[in-house]
Amino acid sequence: MQSRIDVMNFTLRFRLLVVLLMTLLSISARAVENIPQDPVRLAVLAFKPKPDVFAQWQPIADYLESSLQRPVRLSVLNYDELNDAVTHQKVDVVVTNPGHYVLLNHRDLVKSPLVTLINQTGQYELHSFGGVIFTRADSTINALGELSGKRIAIVGTDSLGGYQMQAYELFKLGIEIDRKSSLFVKTGMPHKNVVEAVMDGQADAGFVRDSVLEGMIKDGKLKANQFKIINQQRPVNFPYLVSTPLYPEWPVTVTPHLDEHITRAITVALLSLKSTDPAAVASHLSGFSTPAVYEGVEEVLRELRMAPFDGVPKFTLHDFWSRHFLLVSSLMAILFSLGTLLLAGLYFQNRKERQSRNRFSMLFELSPEPIWLLKEGRFVDCNNCALNLLGYQGKQDIIGKSPCEVSPEYQLNGISAEDLFATVGQTVPGEIRGFDWIHTTPSGAQIIVKVNLAPIKLNGADMLLAVGHDVTEAVKNRESMQLASSVFLHAKEGILITTPAGVILDVNATLIATSGYRREELIGMNPRIFQSGKQSREFYSHMWESILQNGHWAGEIVNKTKCGTEYPGILTISSVKNSKDELTHFVGHFTDISRIKEQEEKLKLLAHYDPLTGLPNRTLKALRLNSAIVQSRRTKRSVAVAFIDLDGFKEINDQYGHAVGDELLVGIAERLKQALREGDTLARLGGDEFVAILTELERIEDAQMVLNRILLAASEDIVTSIGVAQVSASIGVTIFPQDASDADQLIRHADMAMYQAKLAGKNRVHYFDVDQDNVAQARMSVIAGVQEALLQKQFVLYYQPKVNMRTGKVIGAEALIRWMHPERGLIPPMDFLPYIDNHPVELELGDWVIEEAMRQCGIWNKLGLALKMSVNVSANQLQQVDFIQKLSNSLALNSDVLASHIELEILESAALRNIQQTSEVLHALCQLGIGIALDDFGTGYSSLSYLRKLPAGLIKIDQSFVRDMLFDVDDLAIVDGVIGLAASFRRNVIAEGVETVVHGDALLLLGCDLAQGYGISRPVPPQDFEVWLTRWVTPESWRQHSLQLPNLHGSAIVFADVGHRAWVARIEDYLAHKVDESPLMQHSECHLGQWINGAGKSYFGPLQAFQELSVIHERVHERGCDLLKSQAGDREPVVQEKLIELKKLRDDLLKKLRMLCMQTDPPSGRGLDANDQNVSKPLQDA
Repeated sequence: MQSRIDVMNFTLRFRLLVVLLMTLLSISARAVENIPQDPVRLAVLAFKPKPDVFAQWQPIADYLESSLQRPVRLSVLNYDELNDAVTHQKVDVVVTNPGHYVLLNHRDLVKSPLVTLINQTGQYELHSFGGVIFTRADSTINALGELSGKRIAIVGTDSLGGYQMQAYELFKLGIEIDRKSSLFVKTGMPHKNVVEAVMDGQADAGFVRDSVLEGMIKDGKLKANQFKIINQQRPVNFPYLVSTPLYPEWPVTVTPHLDEHITRAITVALLSLKSTDPAAVASHLSGFSTPAVYEGVEEVLRELRMAPFDGVPKFTLHDFWSRHFLLVSSLMAILFSLGTLLLAGLYFQNRKERQSRNRFSMLFELSPEPIWLLKEGRFVDCNNCALNLLGYQGKQDIIGKSPCEVSPEYQLNGISAEDLFATVGQTVPGEIRGFDWIHTTPSGAQIIVKVNLAPIKLNGADMLLAVGHDVTEAVKNRESMQLASSVFLHAKEGILITTPAGVILDVNATLIATSGYRREELIGMNPRIFQSGKQSREFYSHMWESILQNGHWAGEIVNKTKCGTEYPGILTISSVKNSKDELTHFVGHFTDISRIKEQEEKLKLLAHYDPLTGLPNRTLKALRLNSAIVQSRRTKRSVAVAFIDLDGFKEINDQYGHAVGDELLVGIAERLKQALREGDTLARLGGDEFVAILTELERIEDAQMVLNRILLAASEDIVTSIGVAQVSASIGVTIFPQDASDADQLIRHADMAMYQAKLAGKNRVHYFDVDQDNVAQARMSVIAGVQEALLQKQFVLYYQPKVNMRTGKVIGAEALIRWMHPERGLIPPMDFLPYIDNHPVELELGDWVIEEAMRQCGIWNKLGLALKMSVNVSANQLQQVDFIQKLSNSLALNSDVLASHIELEILESAALRNIQQTSEVLHALCQLGIGIALDDFGTGYSSLSYLRKLPAGLIKIDQSFVRDMLFDVDDLAIVDGVIGLAASFRRNVIAEGVETVVHGDALLLLGCDLAQGYGISRPVPPQDFEVWLTRWVTPESWRQHSLQLPNLHGSAIVFADVGHRAWVARIEDYLAHKVDESPLMQHSECHLGQWINGAGKSYFGPLQAFQELSVIHERVHERGCDLLKSQAGDREPVVQEKLIELKKLRDDLLKKLRMLCMQTDPPSGRGLDANDQNVSKPLQDA
């Protein structure tokens, strides 16, 4: 009886459940469409500064994105950040060190490795890496046993290469280490922090992974003689210093939640990456290999008792089974018997209910709507429609998961997923709750599901029954409509919408405000209501032709407001079509550019006119002068350029102030303008300087009449706010085309002539005489200007650094004068120094230079910049009777400057004027401790015979020879000769004019280590010089020279390179008929041939490489001679083909010579390895 009642109760519950299910189904509607896929999240451990790691791995991320056809988002994380990201499933793909991988894998946070990365270092493909134990070079630590009790710098205990490898080596020797000890100095990533801690004395030794020390040496942040390696190992075919055995390189793995299809695609993509692929090259990787075996890493962690092997179990299941076998067996037998009885009872009790459940299951599975069941906040069942909607292959993919696990962090209304499902989980029996749910499918796409949910009781358990429908498309359409409406209403552009016939349907608030019309006045009208009449019919015809052909038009147009005001704007018209490609509307966007146009007009005015006087400024003056010159050439009439400077203006301006000065300038400008003819131009340059351009002159007298009027106008009284003021004008004039200079030079000539008018008494006109007055006037003008500039402190010193190219050290700076003219800007020394030669102002200027250079030297000394300051001294300055005394007084006044900090540079030609007196003065300077340098060496006379008498410690090779040494064998010979001469006399030598890195390479091969020039730095102000010091990096090819001894045959390399390139170039010019003389030359006549038969043969004679060099050298000259002899009978293509062959043979010759001289060990020292950088490069490409 009771059994029958139970069956009836179950049947009643089942019918209620079906009714509830059908109710939920009736509420729902369906739609399908997925949104774009979620990105694959790639995380890399930050083993270097994060920006460096990001730059290295971004090409790999881009490569994966291209291969997977889905976004790949790269993040670089430290240990804590990476642990958190993996734990909370914020990443999909993980690249980390092997020790960290073992920890994550043991905790089931990542799967087994997909691949192992292969590093690319030069010619080496590295599948493994090692750890380094190092200390300072002066440390007393020499063995592993001596590390006990020492302070050791590490990045952290999680690093395999930065701690675990080294600790294991100590462990194997029985040296106990406590990783929590205060003796460990933990610097954190990157590894260079460990090196800096050891070098700074914060630790006695350090643990880093391989390649760190070599990388810092390459970057110039560490020198090889500053450290030593403890327990150094020497693995075969491994390029780095190591102290431990090698372990497999970093693995690439994935987190368990990542889809298997994506995992397989990533594996295939990484294994397919070739070493030549741009992504691999950019990332310095050779590619990826199949997963390495990391058991050795596990052994290290297990022996060191490090996570995940840091816990020791007190007993095992095997121990328990051995000790309690009988008790456990008895209990299991009893439990088995009880279970059998219980199952039998349950079987008979549930058999009747099973048929009812089957009927519910059939309805559940065959429902055309997605349905799923939740119990205690997790999915327990769903039908096939639900699987299809949510994107799963089978029920096992979703059962057991909570809705939060398959949802983004936030839902549509901004509420978090956790809060949403916590709220809906509280739905009470009898209540049906509906809500929108954003679901993330396994493919990463997001869909929006409308869910209706109600509580039910099934099989005695409380559950939630949910029916869903895909409303993604509907929500997107709704959001798009809301966005479009918001844009239309709030856009700062005016927008109107019309029918295809041009009837206005709607306008936004901006267009209403701009046009002045009310909305109701525009609706139903045609856009022609805005036309101003400024555009022609053709304009509108072309506009509509573009709209009908292309679907859009954009351009500038002038409209008018309701009250008739015109205003410019940018108009864009676009056609709108429906799904059937039928035209439905036109949309116009209008941007008012009235303010922009007004600003343009103001800028044009400011760009071409002086704001004070309204006269043309320098820019417009230049345009009009150039135009006048062109017109003069066409009409054969002259142009007069008059430079006008007011006499006495400065005194009035200084006494009464700038306001009165401005009144005076405005009044005079107006009068001068009235004195000109129509068509002439008066421009203000600045201050009290004006330029008048007089055009269409048939005679010089025509200009004089205008100039007389200008003189008269300038000298008339001007009424100002302080009373009547009077000035006059000095005018300098030059006439084109008699003075056939360009526009800028005409102004300068007129300026010079104006100075002569000033010197002649002012208030007059002086004509520039091209034939007679040029030099004299310029000299007098410049001398006066220099004297004034000294008084006004307009001179400044720029400083050009001198460096040792072999070591990269900055050894000093040369002080170079510049004239900071208030109107003309920065004037270089060659524009004024030649004019003051043998004038007393030359000595005044020289004294100022020495004082200022010493002052700056003192400032730098206080800042710790120990640089030798070089100062140029003229012959006249050197021969002053009190020169040495004045120099001693300057040193006394500048107490921060030692005599050894100063170096005087004397021109070779100046030193030879009076060799006896010069020698005495220079010896006296040397006794003070001041250094002497001979400047521009090689340009003077009798240099060799007098060099011994001059106590110059430094010889400077003139830049004219250095600049062309790479192309002119004669200049190269002079440079080589000066270097040899300096070596013979035991003098240092420095090259000026080093404009490129290649110049430096050649000089280093010739034996000249010191240099200055634009290739290092231009002369710069002192503050810029200090900035340059912090940024100076020695070129890589120069640093290569620091790794080797000076080459005995460097000159042979340089002469062969320059000589043969010049010879082939002359052959090419001869073949092109650019020169008449045939450059025929036998192999024994050139510099290299003489070296081969002389020094080269005696040094390298027995070597096979030398004999091959001799053969190819003869072949080069034979080919060149054959080409010259046969070119007359050969066709042009044949000649060009032979010329290409000759160039290739020449390059092979230079390459073999360079390898022979630099690869072979000289008698004392090592040669370069064949793989060293630049060994085989020609000089022009080094």
